[in-house]
Amino acid sequence: MARRHLREMGTSLFFRFDETSTIAPVDYGKDGMTILDAILPTAEDVSDQDLPFDYCRTFDGSTNYIRITNVVHRYTLWVSMWLYVDQINESEYESIYYATNEFHFRVRTDGYLEGIVWTTESGSTVDHRISYDITSRLQEWLYVTWSYSMNSFVMWVNGEEVDRDDTPNGYQIRQAATRRYIGGLVNNNFFDGKIAEFIHNDSAGAAFLHCNTYLASKDSSLGFEVESDSIAVYNFDDDYGTTVVDDTGNHDGVIHGSPTVINAPWGKKAGAKGYSFNGSSANYLTIPHSTDFDLDFGKGLTVEILGKRTVSGSMINKHTLSTPFYGWEVRSTGAIVGKIAGGIDNECALTDTYSFYSAVVFDGHRQYMYIYTGGYVVSFGLYEPENWNVVSNTGDIYISKRPDNTDVFTGELYGIRITGRAKDMQEIIAFHGTANPGVTF
Repeated sequence: MARRHLREMGTSLFFRFDETSTIAPVDYGKDGMTILDAILPTAEDVSDQDLPFDYCRTFDGSTNYIRITNVVHRYTLWVSMWLYVDQINESEYESIYYATNEFHFRVRTDGYLEGIVWTTESGSTVDHRISYDITSRLQEWLYVTWSYSMNSFVMWVNGEEVDRDDTPNGYQIRQAATRRYIGGLVNNNFFDGKIAEFIHNDSAGAAFLHCNTYLASKDSSLGFEVESDSIAVYNFDDDYGTTVVDDTGNHDGVIHGSPTVINAPWGKKAGAKGYSFNGSSANYLTIPHSTDFDLDFGKGLTVEILGKRTVSGSMINKHTLSTPFYGWEVRSTGAIVGKIAGGIDNECALTDTYSFYSAVVFDGHRQYMYIYTGGYVVSFGLYEPENWNVVSNTGDIYISKRPDNTDVFTGELYGIRITGRAKDMQEIIAFHGTANPGVTF
């Protein structure tokens, strides 16, 4: 199951609901919401079902709610969740998520799923409403997303836009609430159904990509695809003994020692795998030398990685280990480090608790090295190749250590893709927000 690293995407609140019924839900969002009080919904393990998540919470329609502290959501918001509506209460609406006089997401008595935001326009409070009829979709899991961007208020269900309001005219949501409620307690209007993977994000900008690709990815292995200019693509999904399979068919490698084969956290239902490296220099991968991997002026190179660091080390490298340093390397040191000719490092912070999608882009035209994590540029620097050229070498590519058995990597790798050009920012952001976002598990 794809557990996105939602903190990198501006998420203020993220409940996985993977705790037992007696434990308050843990907020994995960046703001660390405090649960003020609650009558906890029942935790349910649904890992034996064909669902893109393992746990949910069941709200009983009469007593269950979670009350949390409020945060200022600035000008926009994006709320997403897996939602299972058990039945329609024809006497009163069922509250799903509510912040007093700011926003309300609920099930109406007529069977419509409704989103409301309140804005202050010319001194008056104005409500904007969007809705969708779910009377024919009861007792069915739906992936629902609402986003408000000051210019539009939109609802998606299972990746399809079902309603929108384009009349907000640039007004932000009112900042009036001191508390927020999930599942009820608002005028005793309680939700009867189930919720999984509950998200509140401060930014509406990526909501469309998220709701579509999150849903589309639930049954896929989320591995790297082969593109027209891919040099090599390693998803580590195939078991060919001592062979590391390159999905392009051009640069198969060799498995040395016995790195542990593990299931990728997002692909357990689709067979996605990876390797766990325990810090032993005896366990590593090599890819035979090819000039395809050389970094030359005018060419550029992009190295994308899905993995998780436990202890720092070299994730992938092709260099001489001599002085000056010839070649390139991507390392994890509590940071992602791109290394280039002359020994120049450039790095960015990386949280070691989470899996990540990162990319290091060596721009052969402008001699810039960009480092992306969470889909955004977090570091860049100028390198000056010797004679306008990064001197190539004839050494093999090493994965999880350096050729001299130093800088051994401890952690997990689920995929590596090497592209023979410098990818631009929009490609990286689109990839992060779609097929292979940063993930957490």
